[in-house]
Amino acid sequence: MADPRHMLALARRLREGSLARDWDALAHTSRELAALLAPLAADQVRAPAERLALRELQQAHQQAHALCNTAAEQLQRALEELRAHKDGWMAYAAHGEMNESTT
Repeated sequence: MADPRHMLALARRLREGSLARDWDALAHTSRELAALLAPLAADQVRAPAERLALRELQQAHQQAHALCNTAAEQLQRALEELRAHKDGWMAYAAHGEMNESTT
């Protein structure tokens, strides 16, 4: 049986990491969550406190997962935008370098 307090602490850390957009903290908590859940998959009998904590943890994980997906999509769009305007950025940078060398 998993400790409900540990599950609730993980849920809190997932929410805090999500709010702070702390990707390193989310990755660390996600690995800890995977280690916690692996033995639970085979254990179908859970105490009421454990079921409630697991439900809370699942909700926090779903929210964190959705946030990560949204951030990844935003990053993908930003990268595509940069790639689309690469020539313009390179010309801008070259123009700046030319101005610096003439001063």
